[in-house]
Amino acid sequence: MTETENKSSGTFNALSILAILWNLMGVLAFVAQQTMPIEELTKVPAEQELFKSYPLWATIGFGFGVFGGFLGSITLLLRKSIAVPLLVASLAGVLVQQSFMYFFSDTLKVMGPSSAIMPTVVLVIAIALIPFAKSATSATE
Repeated sequence: MTETENKSSGTFNALSILAILWNLMGVLAFVAQQTMPIEELTKVPAEQELFKSYPLWATIGFGFGVFGGFLGSITLLLRKSIAVPLLVASLAGVLVQQSFMYFFSDTLKVMGPSSAIMPTVVLVIAIALIPFAKSATSATE
């Protein structure tokens, strides 16, 4: 293995591990939202109402987003071709979940415009992981 291949492999591994950790944080947020009482998630009554209004389809999207991203990132590190469809499913889940936030709820009104920052970061990373996975898995096939 050449020095360039070692460096690119090291960069790939580091980015893949960061993707795993990022998506693990999403999994933990999902588990917390599903298991903790709403009153523990937030003390603000308007935010509690948002959590109560969260429909099943948005929760399913959230689940696909975080678990697809987590499993996709693990398989990405392993350079398995299944990483691409898992990350595509994750992106689809993110889009479903965020459509609720932007089009079917008062999230931006209740939590303010700054509440769009993290979902935007999530969306950008979910999109970026797909071509990254395509390039990584096509290099091994």
